[in-house]
Parts: sequence; C-alpha cells; structure tokens
Amino acid sequence: MPFVNGVVSHIEMLKGELEALGHKVLIITVGSERKYVSADGVLHCPSLKVERLYGYRATYPFSRARLRALEAFAPDIIHVHNEYTLGLFGVYAARRLKVPLVYSIHMDFAAYLSKFPGALKLFRRPLIRYLGHFVRHADCVLSMSSKAQAYVDLTRYKKQVSLLPNAVRVSRFSEDSEQAAKREARRQALRMPDGLLAFVYVGRIAPEKSIDVLIDSFLSLGLDANQARLYVVGGGPAEMHVKGQVKASKADDRVVFLGHIDNRELAATLFAMDCFLSASVSEMHSISMLEAMAAGLYCLIRHDPHNDRQVESGVTGTIWADAQSLSEAVAPLLSESAERRLARRQAVQAWSAEHDEQKQVVRLLAHYEDSIRRFAQSEPS
Repeated sequence: MPFVNGVVSHIEMLKGELEALGHKVLIITVGSERKYVSADGVLHCPSLKVERLYGYRATYPFSRARLRALEAFAPDIIHVHNEYTLGLFGVYAARRLKVPLVYSIHMDFAAYLSKFPGALKLFRRPLIRYLGHFVRHADCVLSMSSKAQAYVDLTRYKKQVSLLPNAVRVSRFSEDSEQAAKREARRQALRMPDGLLAFVYVGRIAPEKSIDVLIDSFLSLGLDANQARLYVVGGGPAEMHVKGQVKASKADDRVVFLGHIDNRELAATLFAMDCFLSASVSEMHSISMLEAMAAGLYCLIRHDPHNDRQVESGVTGTIWADAQSLSEAVAPLLSESAERRLARRQAVQAWSAEHDEQKQVVRLLAHYEDSIRRFAQSEPS
C-alpha cells in the first residue's frame, strides 16, 4: 500500500482476517508505477502524485483494464472505503458487475474543510450532492461513528448508517510477554526521569488534528519536564509550525518530537508511555487511540459529542473540553502509585479486547451476508 494511515491500516487488517477465514480479497489501490501491478491480492493502479493533498496519489476513476481485472476476480461484493477516484470506480463496477455495494464513511468532512477559511461554505452543497452518489447506490452504509448519519441525512437518500467500530490487532500488544522490559528499555532510551508521567500523541501533524490546541493545552498544565512530557509521534504539513510553537514557548524539554516510528517499533514506544493525549475533533474512531488502549494507555480525549462514548470514563480514559478540565483529569494521575498505574494499564488492556480485529471481521461478514441477501431479493428474476 502506498500510504500508511488509519484507513489503510484498517483495510490491510480486514484483508488479513478475511483471508484467514478462507475468503478471497482483492484490494484495488493507487500505485507509483505507470502500469498496473498485481501482487499478493493487491492491484496497484497507475497514478499521479498530488502534492497539495499531503502527497497522496490519484488515478483515473474509470479504466477498462481495471474493470477486466475485477471481472476476472469475480467478487461477491464490492466495499468502497473512500470517495476519491477509486471510490467512484467501485460504485461504477458494482453496477456493471451487478453485485452489492458496501460504502464505509471514514471521514468527518466538515471538520477537515473547516480548517480552510471559506471552504465549508463554498463546498457544502457540492459535497452533499457528491456524497449522495455513493449513498444512493450503496446497499449498506457503514461507519465507525454516529457522525456519518448526519451526512447521509443531508442527502436525498434516507438510509440508515450501521455502526461498525474500528478495531486493531489487540494481541500484538496484550500478548507481548516482554511489555515491562520493553517499557523500561524505551524509557531509558528516551531519558525519562523516574516517576515521569509520559503523554503521547500518535498521528498526522496537520491542521485538522488540532495539534496547536493539543500543545497549548498540555503546556497550560504548568508542569515541569521532570513531572510530565508530551511525546509526538508522526509528521505532516503542520510540523514546522508546531515545532516553532514549542520553541517560542521555550518548551523543548517538555514537548518532544519523535518523528515517524516504524509500525514494528511502535508497540515498544507505546509501552513506555502512560497516557494518550489528543485534541482532535476530526476523528471518526481513532486507530491510534485504539492501539494506545491495547498497549494499556489511559486516553485523554477532547470532547466530541458523537464520539465521547468511545471512551469509558474513569476506566479507559477521560473526556476534556478545555485547559481547566484537562488539568482536573491529569491531577489524580500525577499522584498515582506505581502499583495503581499498573492496575490501570491492565484494566485498559482488558477493556480493549472488545475492539479486537477478529471480532470486528465477524460483524463485518454479517453485514456482507445481509447485503448479498437483500441484493438478491431486489434483483429481477
């Protein structure tokens, strides 16, 4: 896959779990070559890099070669995960091949557009009409957040969004017998003082993630570098801006940028931390948050009315709305004993087992089977 983000991780996970159950899966995505490349159940399509869209790549929405490859695969169902050119192709292909279409909404469109002055007002009506194309042809609309229903309701096609929460490979974290050793080694490598309350943010450093709010809110706690630090994992278009923000605040010792960390090394870094901290209100159901929970991290998540129930208050995390409520949430964590912190980690990991990928795939298959059944009933005999 050419990019690594929450949606890509989600799709790769689904492919692996479905294949483990004996199903055949073909992923169609963009590639970096000028020709079609097929390998390991992934068809990479010729594409062009679009620098203004975080360097993402775009391809033509319609292609005879792509349709022939899909016809040869003979799918029972087509599942579209984005609204870009390949999403349009998925809608078209489902109609041509006469198979049911499942459409997943992964994005809070308004939250992204609101970061660009005037964009939401300018694109609201075209966006609603465009989304209506996907909703109209979908036999099943899925999302991991109730936010999606509001977008579907704005279209002319009144369909119910079925909620399917995100999931991660929980066993990758919970079944690691070397958690304690990896935690200690990583904390030493990061030169964390004894008793430090370590916060981490993992994700893209971009305006829609409200990283500036995250850093301001953390610094407003007024804690020194021996009490608490915020570690930022990732990169993105706002990276230089937020680094300048930290430097201007003379907080280089309290906010530490770790850059991109290979996914294979991420678990050790998460084990070294105590809390996951996010100010983003553009999430649908954060994969980074779920991975943090699987590693046992208590999650401090900014208030978002549609997503507040994704955290069980006092068990897996706390919802905060402003600097004052964040301070109130952090205060008891600072005075916790080592035994209490360990017990909290274990409780969070136990709760996260409900968001294991194997359980999610079983739920997804139920939606697939229902869509296939209803599609067959609607087709003229």
